[in-house]
Amino acid sequence: MDAKAHGHRLVGSRYRLQERLGNGGMGAVWAAHDAVLGRDVAIKQVVLPAANTPEQRAEIRERSLREARAAARIDCPYAVHVFDVVEEDGELWIVMERVPGRSLSDLIQERGRLPAAQVIRIAQQILEALTTAHSGGVLHRDVKPSNVLIRPDGSAVLTDFGIAAVDGDPSITATGLVIGSPGYLAPERAAGGPATAATDLWALGCLIFAAYDGRSPFVRADSMATMQAVLTEEPALPGGPLAPVLRGLLAKNIVLRLSAETTRLMLRAAAASPLVAARATAAPGRPEPWAVSGPPAAGAIPLRRRRSGSHRRRSRLPVLLAALVAVGTLTVAA
Repeated sequence: MDAKAHGHRLVGSRYRLQERLGNGGMGAVWAAHDAVLGRDVAIKQVVLPAANTPEQRAEIRERSLREARAAARIDCPYAVHVFDVVEEDGELWIVMERVPGRSLSDLIQERGRLPAAQVIRIAQQILEALTTAHSGGVLHRDVKPSNVLIRPDGSAVLTDFGIAAVDGDPSITATGLVIGSPGYLAPERAAGGPATAATDLWALGCLIFAAYDGRSPFVRADSMATMQAVLTEEPALPGGPLAPVLRGLLAKNIVLRLSAETTRLMLRAAAASPLVAARATAAPGRPEPWAVSGPPAAGAIPLRRRRSGSHRRRSRLPVLLAALVAVGTLTVAA
């Protein structure tokens, strides 16, 4: 159904759709208003692919419903909050907070390298969101800059738990799905291994690298080249106080990769570095003294690109939604 037909529809007898804001892989994202609590929300309409068999559609619907309920258990200021799930007239709607701000990906594209102090704060907050999720048995599986929103106060919010998985789900391997974004996929996942907390930490390392260096460490011109880089190439690490964190998180050997607790301690030490403290009070826009990394690997794609005139214009909406959830590919516990 198109936007005009859905516009101002009341979902679940309380959520008034206002405007369609975008489309995810498995549905549409709407701005909506909760008429009961009087607050603005984001609401994701799950669209089941018509090409799938009835059995596949039923499985996607059931997994989507259970995953959304699982994500609602995650209580962390740096993870998007899921408020409600509504089933109505054969459709599934996931209601969550509407987060003002912009994506980390957009910020990197606009500014290139971000200051070390800012990167460290973002990393600490996303690490807290991940450890909270992991403690509840939930793996994110798609940590990347476009799934992080930066609020006006500078705090970060991890969004898009749409392909998250709950520990112990026997359908993770049965579905045969390859989950995640190739440039942020851990090598053991690229080789066909299972998702673990360590694979989320690898992706966090890729995210830190992208924010700190202005380019993704492994993204290449196509998916095959990207996967090959993940499996075989060592990125030229930038210098500075975050270099040890990056080296540890991007260890291809999972046994050698940093744990969440060690990562937390190393980020705290990096934040206390005299260089970081000095740069935090320096004039904005000046490059970090260590911000000259090695040359990009052959085929590396910088995140910062020149934008066309249409992209320079402000969005007609003042918020980005933390609701772009690829719900159709969820894998969750029974």
